[in-house]
Order: sequence, then structure tokens, then C-alpha cells
Amino acid sequence: MPAAGRKFFTPEEATALLPVIRQRLLRLRRLYQKARQSYREMEQIKAVGYKPDGTLIMSYDYKLARQALRAAVEEANQLLAEIHSLGCLVKDVDLGLVDFPARLNGEPVLLCWRLGEPRVAYYHGEHEGFRGRKPIPPARDGGSVSCGPAGWDAASEGIGPGGSSAGSSPPRWRRAAGHNGSTGPGTGPDEPAGPDREA
Repeated sequence: MPAAGRKFFTPEEATALLPVIRQRLLRLRRLYQKARQSYREMEQIKAVGYKPDGTLIMSYDYKLARQALRAAVEEANQLLAEIHSLGCLVKDVDLGLVDFPARLNGEPVLLCWRLGEPRVAYYHGEHEGFRGRKPIPPARDGGSVSCGPAGWDAASEGIGPGGSSAGSSPPRWRRAAGHNGSTGPGTGPDEPAGPDREA
């Protein structure tokens, strides 16, 4: 059964959002690249070594790289929240994958779009993912796919002001757990790990 608070899209409604989604997704990709670059710089700076007092030899450069990383992560989180508030889900920043909750003949599915595609033309089951994509079926009357004839339902359940789901939270980029400034193995202090996946 669909979770309360979800917005459901028809293919036309999802396609109508693409100009906004595309713009934010392109910015997200640039931020993701910037964050990775800043993290690599931080790792290279740590590899230079430490002073006898335990501080980094290039501590000022490390601080600048860390600030750049944090700024990129914060802006990316804001963009993810904006996209999520529209009712869709960013599944992969690098590939540019976005899913739109939908119902086909009463069953919950996800309309699937990839950056570069001109319109939303595929869907998959909630647990199938990108590899399970299928072309959107034509309308039963031979016309374009829309709410009604092809079985696409456009409805909202418990949608709050601004189109956001009541009680839902946007996906967030994870920051590496357990950062204490040490140089031991593991991820860096604020390494972007991509958006958290929803089950």
C-alpha cells in the first residue's frame, strides 16, 4: 500500500518538472565534483605530513579545502531538499537519475528519468531500480499516455503546503561518521557519500 504523504505523478506532470529538475541536477553534479576534488586535496595535504606539535604542515590549505568541501555539501543538501520538496527522488547524482512516484492501474511504480532524456518515458517497480526500466505503455485509446485511459493516477495523499509530504524529510548527503580529526584509515571528515538511499 502506498505510504501516506506521497505525491503521485502522471508522465506529463513529471515531464513538466524537467526544466527545474535538470537545472538543479546539473548544479548538483558540479557540487559533487567540487566536493570530491576538495576531499582529494585534503588527503594530499595530510600526506605532506605534520609538524612536531602534531599540527598539519599545510594547515591553512587544509582549512581552505575543508571549508570548500563543507560549502559544497551544504549547497548540495539544499538542492536535494528543493528537488525532494517537488515530490521526486534523486537516485544517483553522477548518472543523473531521478524517480517520480506514480500509480499504474492502482499499483505503485516509479517513473524513471535520466539526465539527457528529453521526457519521462520509462517506469519501473518500486523495488526494481534502473535496470528494471520499461517504456511507459501507450494510452488504451491509442493517444498519449495520461491520467485515466492508460491507468496513470495523479493524486496526493497528505501533501502539505508547498507540495511537500507531511512528515517526510529530504535525502541528505552523508558525512563520514566518527570524524575526530585523526588521520587513520576510513573516510575523510566531510566526504560526500552521495544522497542517502531510501528503502
